[in-house]
Parts: sequence; C-alpha cells; structure tokens
Amino acid sequence: MPNTDKLSEEKAEEAITKANTDLNDQGDIAADDAGGTAAAHRVDEALEKAQGAPD
Repeated sequence: MPNTDKLSEEKAEEAITKANTDLNDQGDIAADDAGGTAAAHRVDEALEKAQGAPD
C-alpha cells in the first residue's frame, strides 16, 4: 500500500512548482506587454513629430 503522506507531499510540491512557473510566465508576459506598449508610444510620438503635429 503506498504511503499517502508521501504522495500528498509530492502532489503539494508539484502544485507549488507549477504555481511558481505559472507566476514567472505571467511576469514575463506582463513585461513583454509593457515593453510593447512603450515601443508603440515611441513610434506614435515619432510619427506625430514627423507629420508636424504640435507637441
């Protein structure tokens, strides 16, 4: 008969590892989104200046 405490501990460790991985992935996605937004703003500003729009 398997040791249920050991199985429960292993499942808890797997859940924690998955949660940490998911959290890191979400952080990477948020950083990518922020970088993309900042780049888009810079492009918009450059286009406005090139078209002679007032600051």
